Amino acid sequence: MANLRAHSTAEMANHPHARLLEHIKLARQYAREGLGDTSILFFNRAIDHINRWMDCKKAIAEEVELAKQLDAQLNSHKEAPGTRRLSSVWLHILD
Repeated sequence: MANLRAHSTAEMANHPHARLLEHIKLARQYAREGLGDTSILFFNRAIDHINRWMDCKKAIAEEVELAKQLDAQLNSHKEAPGTRRLSSVWLHILD
């Protein structure tokens, strides 16, 4: 709660999670005003926002595992001495 109050409105607009922070701020404000239904609506929007980020995190974690598998496969194919490893090429492409 303290972190939310520490941000000014201008700072929140530039924050990567501005919409999430705004939903939480409004939910708390409506709760203080006794508007429980509206408060719950905004809290649920915040939860939905977090769930979308969790889905993104899961997808990225799955992609990391695929990259690890690919790297392991590339490393399993030994190359002749003095030649460049394929996984090194792969890492340079990602940069």
